[in-house]
Amino acid sequence: MTMLGETEAAVDRFDVAIECLLISLLAFMPFAFGAVEAWSEEVVIALAAAISITFLIKLAVVGNARCIWSLSYVPVVLFILVVVFQLIHLPAGFVELIAPSTAAIKQELLGDLPEADEVLSSMTISFYPHATKHDLRLVLAVMAVFIVVLNVYRRGEKIKRLLAAIVIIGGAVALLALAQDIFGSSKIYWFVPTGVGKADSGPFINHSHFGQFMNLSIGAALGLIMVKLHESFTGSGILWLFAGEGYMGIGNNNSVGSYYGVYIAYPRRDSQYADCRCFYYISSKLPEIPQRPRLDYGPYGLVCVYLCIIYRF
Repeated sequence: MTMLGETEAAVDRFDVAIECLLISLLAFMPFAFGAVEAWSEEVVIALAAAISITFLIKLAVVGNARCIWSLSYVPVVLFILVVVFQLIHLPAGFVELIAPSTAAIKQELLGDLPEADEVLSSMTISFYPHATKHDLRLVLAVMAVFIVVLNVYRRGEKIKRLLAAIVIIGGAVALLALAQDIFGSSKIYWFVPTGVGKADSGPFINHSHFGQFMNLSIGAALGLIMVKLHESFTGSGILWLFAGEGYMGIGNNNSVGSYYGVYIAYPRRDSQYADCRCFYYISSKLPEIPQRPRLDYGPYGLVCVYLCIIYRF
């Protein structure tokens, strides 16, 4: 085996390990009641640490492996710096300058303490530093996983596997919630009480967490469907059918849907700028479309279907 082949094999081994850990993390969090309890948070942090350590070992062992740069790091780092800044003990005068309401409330609540002058000589912007530190640990764990995923999932096959894993996990959660509705369960997994007398959020304790998780899962499913459709239709006769119908629609009634049909069918395989050119063409034609008294009910129907789906959540 050549040195290049050995390097690729080492990269694949590390990537497989990272992928297994990541999918385990994604599956664990929803089914551990949304990872809102102390023990589940520790497991999440441990798995995130394992993913990060595996990636760091990959960088150290594999010669050509490197951490890529992305502008998406900037808002994440800025957010963490803002949180850390809120945990720093600052002079009371400076806090009064940048957060006068915070300083006033703390002086009002703590002003009658025996050592109030010493206590209030410096203060943090955060009202509850312990909770802020707790949430900061989770944010750091999520940030570490985000950086690893951004570096490891660089090829279409890996991205599709990740989307498929999210879809399967989301589908399992949805099936559990459906079973709870059908059988009228009052407990999670039929043996864990929720404290509210009913269980209709799958494995989640917080109903809003369940709704948000299902929305994200639907987004992953739509993304995977779009990728599959693009792979199936690009270069095929179906796309030419879209194009033919689109151009006929432009000639006959100049409708928005006709331009979208042309956009879907536009050959994008040979140039990374083709999408931009076609979208610009469509956008430039939209102002020319005359207003019509009739309504196109297609988009409204899709919105209604989507609202029916999320209303259940």
